[in-house]
Amino acid sequence: PPPPDTTVFDWTDPYPWLNTSDSTSNPHNRIEYTKQPDGTLKARTLTTQQWEAGIPSAYDNVWIPSWRRVRLNADTPVLGHVIVEGTLVINSTADVTLTATYLEIKGGTVIIAHTDENATVTGDFEGMCTIKLLGTNPKLSAIHGGPRETPQVTRGKQAVVQAPGMLGVFGTLIARGKRVAEPWALLDATAHAGNSSVTLDRLVDWPAGSEVVVSPTSYNMHEAETRRVVSAAASGGKTVLQLDAPLQHRHHADPHEVQYGTRSLRMQGEVSLLTRNIVITGSGEGEQGVGGVAYDYGEWNAQKPAVSASGFVCGNGVCEFGETSATCPADCRGPAEEFGASISVAGYDEDYVLCSGGFGDQVCNGYSRSYSATAHVSDVEVRYFGQNNIRPGLEVAAVGAGSVSFDRVSFNRGYYFAVSVERSRGVALRGNLFYRSHLPTLTVGSGASETVVEGNLAVVGIFWNTHRGAYQGKGINLPKRDAMPAMFYDAGAETRMVGNRAAGSERAGFGGTGVACGVRGLWEDNEAHSALAGFWFDHYRTRGACRELHGFTAWRMWEYGVYGEVTGVGRVSVSRFRSSDNKVGAMILMGGPSSLGHVRRELDTNVTDALIVGRSAGNGPACDGPASDKPGLHACKFFMAWCGHLNGVGSTGVIISSFMGGGNMAPKIKPWTDAGSYPAIYGRTDVAHTTFADFGAGCNGRSEAAIRGNAAAADARHPTHTSAIEMVRVAAGHEVNLYSPKAAWVNQADCIDMDCDGGRNTLVRDEDGTLLLGGGGALSRGGC
Repeated sequence: PPPPDTTVFDWTDPYPWLNTSDSTSNPHNRIEYTKQPDGTLKARTLTTQQWEAGIPSAYDNVWIPSWRRVRLNADTPVLGHVIVEGTLVINSTADVTLTATYLEIKGGTVIIAHTDENATVTGDFEGMCTIKLLGTNPKLSAIHGGPRETPQVTRGKQAVVQAPGMLGVFGTLIARGKRVAEPWALLDATAHAGNSSVTLDRLVDWPAGSEVVVSPTSYNMHEAETRRVVSAAASGGKTVLQLDAPLQHRHHADPHEVQYGTRSLRMQGEVSLLTRNIVITGSGEGEQGVGGVAYDYGEWNAQKPAVSASGFVCGNGVCEFGETSATCPADCRGPAEEFGASISVAGYDEDYVLCSGGFGDQVCNGYSRSYSATAHVSDVEVRYFGQNNIRPGLEVAAVGAGSVSFDRVSFNRGYYFAVSVERSRGVALRGNLFYRSHLPTLTVGSGASETVVEGNLAVVGIFWNTHRGAYQGKGINLPKRDAMPAMFYDAGAETRMVGNRAAGSERAGFGGTGVACGVRGLWEDNEAHSALAGFWFDHYRTRGACRELHGFTAWRMWEYGVYGEVTGVGRVSVSRFRSSDNKVGAMILMGGPSSLGHVRRELDTNVTDALIVGRSAGNGPACDGPASDKPGLHACKFFMAWCGHLNGVGSTGVIISSFMGGGNMAPKIKPWTDAGSYPAIYGRTDVAHTTFADFGAGCNGRSEAAIRGNAAAADARHPTHTSAIEMVRVAAGHEVNLYSPKAAWVNQADCIDMDCDGGRNTLVRDEDGTLLLGGGGALSRGGC
């Protein structure tokens, strides 16, 4: 046979489009097949694509066949469904934009990079490329309505979805933006409200005009701020960015590593680069404001019932059901649809036919084909991503090792989750930024293995149930996890989650099951701040003899640095833990076998090699601090957040673990501290090689304590053993706080086979005298 045609044709050249619109191989066309007596199939064309010009024009469905290679050399009009079975090359050094409702790589290749004349990748893309993916277009909306009504297409035996507004990668995608050496950096010094510059701890190459986001560092996760860079000046290995407007909030950075006895900690906010020279974007409808008025996320509102019996009335100040920002900008603020761009990377199998003969009637034979996906994307911005309550910005499913990598990609302003990885092996996500997503921001599902999640930063995670001030989704199926979703959630096998940071979550920073005790290199050096919780153990999946959380830092948590209520594991260990300015550093509730059967099972918790700071000098909450220094917007509106359940407690380092005969009644009925079942038998808490610092009188009578009992647990508290404890500026009497019994604990109707005269307090045993000083000893609290 003759060699294949390797010519790369320009998009504006009519030749590559000849005979494509009416081809029986064109997947846009509708073909009728009839089986012949000899077993072959006969094809008859029923409908074809009717183009008005020799090259694609507005709303046309476009097909690049497998034998064609096309270079995008000009902006396109708004296209319909673009299917690439051949090759589409975007290698311009100028600005170029492709706009479509669907963009599908169906066994073909899309290249956005610097290439040679043969379309071989030779370097980073040098121009400015925008791939604009719309949820609809005027032609489709006239038939179907809004983007949520635009039909989706399913592919193959696996029913893989090609949706509107989606880049479907069922072939190969190579996108190489201009390399960003440092996608995010840490503040080197505190940036105060009113400052128009920030100092970074390293050299960055961010150009003037680029957009950055400064992370929140208070308890209010909504104090992230976006600005434009006016200039960048390097000095002594650091960078000073001049911004286009003063900051409205304080963004903290310790000026150096702060020493607390033998251990140290440095708390620093982040500054991240949002813009790239390759942009995959949704329409962003409503983001720039309707009628010339722009609203930040904090000003968006939700629809409410009409205030008049006759229905909604535009202009009455209430965004009512039936109104949107598109129809009534006077009352409604924020995007009407929240329907952005998404990327799906997946493989599937499909039955096919191969035809021969002239147009109209052709003889065909059937065969099957497998589509495998490959995506290597670096230094790209995915703007206005995700489709609220439908799909995330990036879905990866059914791909093999080495097939998918996303490096230094900016997911900028989302309407749903950012990334979901399922049923795949070896997906790599490194150095990415996720700004304003719904929770969980990034999920590694239970069917994924060997996923690499390394050096990523998530800024502002929104709890869907109270998004825009709504109150929805009361019936959460798995409330002990889903009422506290995390920015980074891992349920995969052998996931490598290292060096990531979660900055500003309406719920948790990280969630999952930890790793098997003693395993190193898979989960460590992760950090969270400005959230309700730092790490949240998954109640439903944490199983095994021993699970460990290792190398984690949490600061400025409104509730817990580390929290777990686990029932399927014998031992939980928290090691190399750094905690500062959290209401509670660590709390683990252990559930075991039913106490009614008097079954003994070891239920141990261990905190070791930890630094737990109650109220730091540089970033700790002030007793007379601003009222805004608390979870912002609608974070606490949903009742299962239990934002106020620790308000009467001063800063606490470790709450002594509980051993229960099963799960508790949190969060549907009781707060997270509840020990609501009869005590299990046998267990202990160990705190060793740990530094407690800066615990004292506290604010407004809320006494602080390095170690505290659980006031909600009458009989279920572990005996506690301590050793190698270091106390730094811990006031006398604030080392250990054990609650007095409560009269309400005396309940003769709730005895089973025990006496019910009050609380049963176990001992806190100082093994070496480093907690109580002297030669060691034990302490407890008297009964009723």
